[in-house]
Amino acid sequence: MIIPLAVSVIIPTYNAGNSIIQNLSALVEQKCAFAYEIIVVDDGSTDRTRDLVEEFIENADSSVGVRLIKASHGGPAAARNIGVKEAQSDTVLFIDADCIVQEEWLSSMVEYLFADPSIAGVGGTYTTLNTESPTARFVGHDIAYRHTRLNKPIDHIGTYSAAFRKKALLDVGLFDETFAQADSEDNDISYRLVERGYRLVFQPKAVVSHPHPSRARLFLMKQFRRAYWRTALYAKHPQKLKEPDWYTSWHTQLQPFVWLFPAVLILPLLWLNALLVPPLLVLAVVSVLSLNAGLLNWIYSKEKSLKFLVFSSALCVLRSLVWALGGLLGMLRFGGRLKSRQSVQ
Repeated sequence: MIIPLAVSVIIPTYNAGNSIIQNLSALVEQKCAFAYEIIVVDDGSTDRTRDLVEEFIENADSSVGVRLIKASHGGPAAARNIGVKEAQSDTVLFIDADCIVQEEWLSSMVEYLFADPSIAGVGGTYTTLNTESPTARFVGHDIAYRHTRLNKPIDHIGTYSAAFRKKALLDVGLFDETFAQADSEDNDISYRLVERGYRLVFQPKAVVSHPHPSRARLFLMKQFRRAYWRTALYAKHPQKLKEPDWYTSWHTQLQPFVWLFPAVLILPLLWLNALLVPPLLVLAVVSVLSLNAGLLNWIYSKEKSLKFLVFSSALCVLRSLVWALGGLLGMLRFGGRLKSRQSVQ
């Protein structure tokens, strides 16, 4: 007797040899009352990812079917699209290759989808895997604080832990593969789903453990890249400049602009009176910290450490600065698209 598959779990991978086995091991041990499959879409890895997945499939002692699809390197959006097209069920879940799911993650993710036909997408949450790193803990606290603001429905689902009706994804044309890196492609498809009238909700019970950047330099590089691609996102969805999604909020959106006046005025002030520059920079820093006051209060309530609070404050200031730089570079590339779209409206 063939049991129909209720869910397809799709894992886009690229050089995930250090994490994919832990990821798969947790996925095949899920506590759920329905049949599901796991589809690993390897996005042209150059390490041992493919070999490790093949060995796992060969040696796995599980009733859960695991498939490996080998693709050329096209980015996570392209890999997810391949997985959706290959999925044998009407409900597709996405998870990052470096995440480790809790044993009831899958059943929690589909709870709303199975209960309410009007819901097309569900987003989960995550905990920090590498808590020994102060930078990683800061990122984890930042995400947890943002998640406290959530209400149902939402307008953005992160694909590190996401569930969708396959029909809805096909209806909006799947992921936009012009987002070549893992930045903003999940925002984009979420916006398009909401614009088409689909409902998205948050599921706090669906938890995965996820490693965050372990060093401040890596974190800031990632934030620079994210700001760069966010400009491309706004070029496609200019309305989100005025109405940011739940995860971004106006507090986040305003921070890069805090550096606009110092950037414009520093050179003239250096010529007129260099002593005017430090107060201007202090004003920018104070403004950034004010915009992050809620987050910093949240962090202190969790860490109870003044030293960690100072460290987090410094990261907030540096992050806002790299957001400004990344956004500026993005404007140089994508700004023309943004202007043309705004002129049409």
